[in-house]
Amino acid sequence: MTSILVDETDMLATHTTEIPQKDGPTRMLVISPTTAGKYPVIQLQRGFMIPIEQYSQVSELLARYGYIGVIPETYRFLTASPQDEAGSLQLVWSYLFGGNLNTHLPNGVVSDTSSIILLGHSRGGQACFLASDQSEELRTSVKGLVAIDPIWDMFGRVGDFQSKLGFPILLMDAPDRGWIPGGTSIKFFSTLRLQPTASVELFSIPSMGHMDVVNSPLTFPLWLAERAFFPPQPFRTIEIQSWVTIIQHFIRQRVQQRDDPEDRFRKDIQKAKQENRYQVRGNIEIQ
Repeated sequence: MTSILVDETDMLATHTTEIPQKDGPTRMLVISPTTAGKYPVIQLQRGFMIPIEQYSQVSELLARYGYIGVIPETYRFLTASPQDEAGSLQLVWSYLFGGNLNTHLPNGVVSDTSSIILLGHSRGGQACFLASDQSEELRTSVKGLVAIDPIWDMFGRVGDFQSKLGFPILLMDAPDRGWIPGGTSIKFFSTLRLQPTASVELFSIPSMGHMDVVNSPLTFPLWLAERAFFPPQPFRTIEIQSWVTIIQHFIRQRVQQRDDPEDRFRKDIQKAKQENRYQVRGNIEIQ
């Protein structure tokens, strides 16, 4: 059974389930297609202390395109360090790589353990890089890494990478970030591009903010009160769809190396660039 790839015009219905901590390495939110088949897995690492439910919309959109989204709660306390989170990330990855997720999926839906992609936001992006640098098993098995505004030196600096990261990497920069330190994605890009084995691209979206990937872009004091005081929000279509469009095209072109005879990826990004919505650097530069 090969991994299913879904055309944009053929969106899939989705199913959401929560795996309690007693049934896995930690509490996890899983959003998957309902159509029977074998699907790639995206392990999404949340930003610092943001409830995992805040990433349900971006994960649901990815599931509609034919991916299984897994959002783990890899830490629960403010004192957790980036190294702690990286260690927990590795435990979740081992759980997914072992095929344990399948018992929690809809009937006929199977996770493709040979195609696991890491997606991290803010400190979650930092944790993805730390875990990949520390674990050879994870580093040689993960198929790709997408980091949205990853933190460089807040909560502890990443530093120079000791290992060669040979999988495709997409850095997504949101310059309109408010209180978040700027230039973090560019720091990662400048460091990674020096590695001869690394395939790295950088997208900068001027109109996007650091919190535009979550359901409700709340200020920090309100994050912890999200579930208690704020009802579910409707899809923030423009912001979240922008992230998802780039992510799923990156996975298809760079990770799965799928042929795109109509070259829709280039056409989409070219149009967006002409409308001054995206700035593109790296190997996907549109001439």
